Amino acid sequence: MQILFVHPNFPAQFGHIASRLAQRAGIECVFVTRSTSGLRDGVRCIRYQIRGGATHATHYCSRTFENAVWNAHAVYEACRTTADQRPDLRRFRFLDTVPREQLAEILSVSDLHIYLTVPFVLSWSLFNALACECIVLASDTAPVREVICHEKNGLLADFFDVDGLAAEAVRVLKDPAAYTPLATAGRALIQERYSLEKTLPQLWDLFTRLVG
Repeated sequence: MQILFVHPNFPAQFGHIASRLAQRAGIECVFVTRSTSGLRDGVRCIRYQIRGGATHATHYCSRTFENAVWNAHAVYEACRTTADQRPDLRRFRFLDTVPREQLAEILSVSDLHIYLTVPFVLSWSLFNALACECIVLASDTAPVREVICHEKNGLLADFFDVDGLAAEAVRVLKDPAAYTPLATAGRALIQERYSLEKTLPQLWDLFTRLVG
């Protein structure tokens, strides 16, 4: 099995997981990054180089998108030109930016959404995955616990317990149907607390009181 990690700064938040997984028989971990190359703690690092990006002439509103495209292209080229063609790009899907409707379809047919984060504001991807009834395995960190209740509407794993996290993911992927109640409960939570029908009136009330 080959596992691909992509982050500009090795080891980032994936270093502990990657090095532990690399110690398992039959698993090769590849880390595509800007910061280093070679073998690091059993992890094969491939350096990518960005050859373009936004300039002062680029409109301010499109600079982030411009840089993201060049980053994604650099990662793709680094993988494609690797001498032995590993990791096998046929097994990966680099989606780039997709319309919201298509993203919802992708999340809806996904067997598992793994959400790893250090204590930080929750990403929209977590809420979208829950809303699309995708089973979520997330790191047991705040504020994730404000949304995910272990074995009720999702799964939590210790951020540093690599073996536990990997084992949990494998269990889900072997029998996703057994975890359907978690996915259903996750969507129900979004509908009850975070849907537009619930949050927009509160936001509207806040704005009207501020300007009123």
